[in-house]
Amino acid sequence: QGRSRAARTWLERGLALSERLDVGPGEFLVDPQVALLGLLANPLLHLGLIEQACACVERACTRARDRKWPMAQLVAIWHGALLEVRLGNAERVAALADEMRALVDEFALAHGRTACRWFRGWADARMGQPRDGHRRIREAYEDNTRLGMLAGGSEVLGYATEALMLAGDWDAAQHELDNALEVANRIGERVYLPQLLVMQAAIARARGDRA
Repeated sequence: QGRSRAARTWLERGLALSERLDVGPGEFLVDPQVALLGLLANPLLHLGLIEQACACVERACTRARDRKWPMAQLVAIWHGALLEVRLGNAERVAALADEMRALVDEFALAHGRTACRWFRGWADARMGQPRDGHRRIREAYEDNTRLGMLAGGSEVLGYATEALMLAGDWDAAQHELDNALEVANRIGERVYLPQLLVMQAAIARARGDRA
């Protein structure tokens, strides 16, 4: 919901409690510390605490690698990709998407089959292939929604919007953005709303709409 300060408070409390747990393989789908560290990175970044956010992701990745739990590794990579998208690091997102794809293929992790494609599409769009990037993002989004996965949809449609903006297709970008805003409103998802509104302003500027 975009309430970063409240999120930080509760996630830090949860993390402190999870550090006391002796968790064995199979007791949780994802190691609690890995999940909470990954989740904490996003509100920290939105609060401007970039170094702390990066440290959380690094701790999550290290713990996931050390424990060798595939789902924990997937979650750590996923949150790393979310962080790098917000920092605009296309090459790093591409590398994480490929790492995620390899993990998904090796361990048949259905949860990551769509995510690795939209992260790769976002990176491709940023690195000079906006049309191909948009296609990958949109196909992954459609496959994800067919599985009944709604969370994060407004952000993924934001990636698709950005790809069309990079292609200079402002009408199609506006249509994609309208879809993103509708999803954000329908499910109360505000975590990517600031970026969506910035895109709205950029599209309006490109169309000569100064109002």
